[in-house]
Amino acid sequence: MKKITKILSLVLVFSMIALVLASCGTTPEQRVMAAMAKMAAAKQSDSTATMKMKMDMGGMTVEVPATMEMKSDETDPENPIVYTSIKMNVMGQNMDTVSFYTNGYLYTESMGVKVKVKMSYEEMAAKIAEDGSFDFASIFEAKKDAIDESFAITENEDGTLTVKMTVTKEQFNSELSEFTNSIAGEEGVVEISDTVFEFTVDENNNISALKAVMAITLTIEGESATVSYDLDFKFNEVGEDFAITLPTDLDSYIG
Repeated sequence: MKKITKILSLVLVFSMIALVLASCGTTPEQRVMAAMAKMAAAKQSDSTATMKMKMDMGGMTVEVPATMEMKSDETDPENPIVYTSIKMNVMGQNMDTVSFYTNGYLYTESMGVKVKVKMSYEEMAAKIAEDGSFDFASIFEAKKDAIDESFAITENEDGTLTVKMTVTKEQFNSELSEFTNSIAGEEGVVEISDTVFEFTVDENNNISALKAVMAITLTIEGESATVSYDLDFKFNEVGEDFAITLPTDLDSYIG
């Protein structure tokens, strides 16, 4: 998940640059900008995702389907709450993980084992964003022509917008070099494929969906392993009755 989160953060950076280039007062570009700003400013979130992951290594292929559910509530800055549920099936074996972050602890249950780790919210966010900061100015200057050419917005009859953009492997591997190097180590090489991202802006200017198909290849001493991802995120509308229900047995988690 850390890989995917970092990659999506980079996609948002590229998207914003492309929109700055394209938004000469035209409505679709302004709507997409407004949707991105709204998502960034939101204090509550509710999303679900399906992921088809395929690993090819040493002549063997393993397919790993997964579903994810993610909720966050930052309305109380003193006690932000985050919930994640990941369900995976690896070679016929279910591997489910449920996590809650509250009151300065990350509580995780996986395969019947419950543990907790003391961690500030900033530390948890830093783990996700580690090595994920980008120099906006240098990205703009180096990528503006290619980004502008790869970015397209379609106005649909139902009032929604479909936004497509291509991030090339050169862009990914350049901007995420520290991240990919941390995966590969001194003797390996990691490459992220050209990737087409498609996201939907609904009639109320909310980002409601995101799709992507991508591959990450790790090569060490001439041997390669490729992990392919087919991602489908749905961002649900947060209503007045939104709530994250914590387990009643958090005191039983070991830590």
